[in-house]
Amino acid sequence: MAVAEGNDGGLVEADDGMFFGLGAFETIAVEDDAPALLPWHAERMSEALRFLGIRTREGREWDVARCLAMLRDACANPGGGYPDGDRSTRRVVKVTVTERNVIVSHRSNPYDGMSRKRGFVCRVSSVRRNETSPFTLRKTLNYGDCIFEKRAARRDGVDEPIFLNSHGLVTEGATSSVFAVLGDPAQYLGGRGGVVVTPPVRDGLLPGVMRRYVMQGWRVEERSLTLDDLCAAQEMFVTNSLMVAMPVRSLRDERGVEMRTFPDSRVAQAVVGRYMRQVGHAGGSA
Repeated sequence: MAVAEGNDGGLVEADDGMFFGLGAFETIAVEDDAPALLPWHAERMSEALRFLGIRTREGREWDVARCLAMLRDACANPGGGYPDGDRSTRRVVKVTVTERNVIVSHRSNPYDGMSRKRGFVCRVSSVRRNETSPFTLRKTLNYGDCIFEKRAARRDGVDEPIFLNSHGLVTEGATSSVFAVLGDPAQYLGGRGGVVVTPPVRDGLLPGVMRRYVMQGWRVEERSLTLDDLCAAQEMFVTNSLMVAMPVRSLRDERGVEMRTFPDSRVAQAVVGRYMRQVGHAGGSA
């Protein structure tokens, strides 16, 4: 189901967002009919809209509260617009804002416990992230590289492509942030050693909302990662607002040759468990 509102309250209008990708969007998990980590999503969208200079015809900045009100309306009608009246308590709301439009859509969350148990197969993409582009650091409608590479990967039986930057450093997945557990995951969880590492934003990646959640709740070092670092890790996982934390079971190179299998997923599972206790069943607050 989609709710669309142009500046005149009617149909979606053609603008620079539709023609050139000058718009922002947020994909927000809905847990038990509440949008999860909503303040962080709103903060990130507000910053992106300020960067893009998106304003109404009256010259005011977009009132983010307007699109959040539409989001809450969508959450209040969980069954509406879903095939077969699907009323899953884990759903997704997407808010897209361009100069003249706000579009809110919602659907079921595609990730479940079975996909997490199986884990992801990841492959290094031949496309390089541009760490010098301001669009790399924001969730805008300039999203073609991500979608194109994601679809190509899926055709080859790969769940998520992993992007390197122009210097060969690990940045992020097509729709996810990357984390590596260096050392024994059991010792890390017990506070006796090991470290979880994620690449810094300056290397060319989106500051993910779930990445922020993990960094604030766990001992995480933000430093550059190479492919050799990933291959030396005991555990690798990727995060986003919908999957929370997804274990990676296999990492392949650009040709599809397996570089590393990961024997452990305990840190990823612990992240998911804490999230569901704190956010999934606690009103969706940060």
